[in-house]
Amino acid sequence: MEQDFYKDKLKEYGIETIVPDEDDRIFIGESIFNEFSKEVFLPETKKRYLEIIQKLQKTGCRGSNTWMY
Repeated sequence: MEQDFYKDKLKEYGIETIVPDEDDRIFIGESIFNEFSKEVFLPETKKRYLEIIQKLQKTGCRGSNTWMY
């Protein structure tokens, strides 16, 4: 997620990207590979994702549930 091709493509649509810190990126990658891809959804994983989201919100991140086409 920290590679330029993601950031550059999103920038074409006016979306600025902010990448989680290294520990959070590792957690996200491992949870996708080791849990979600096996249809495992643990409450403690959800809790950690919510903590990551809150941490990013404190740095000014925000999201939208609408898409620009």
